[in-house]
Amino acid sequence: MEKVDSNDLTEKIDIFKTMMRLTVIKEIKSNNVFQTIIKHVNNMQDTIFVIRTLKEKAIKPRHWKHLMEVTGKTIPYDQPEFSVDSLNK
Repeated sequence: MEKVDSNDLTEKIDIFKTMMRLTVIKEIKSNNVFQTIIKHVNNMQDTIFVIRTLKEKAIKPRHWKHLMEVTGKTIPYDQPEFSVDSLNK
């Protein structure tokens, strides 16, 4: 699996959001397709933030256990092969 630079991705999302805010005419901004794209971009930005937070050394086993309780999902956080992709399986 290829590694992703979250800082680079966040920077590109910020650039995209700035472009959409400055260069898109008002009629397009109210279009459902445009709103859906913006929603997905914002969700991606939130997801990157969560992933970056979960990678922090300050996240302890008790935090992971609480997360598993809340989500009802087993997360193999202490396994070397653990990745975001493995959560989708």
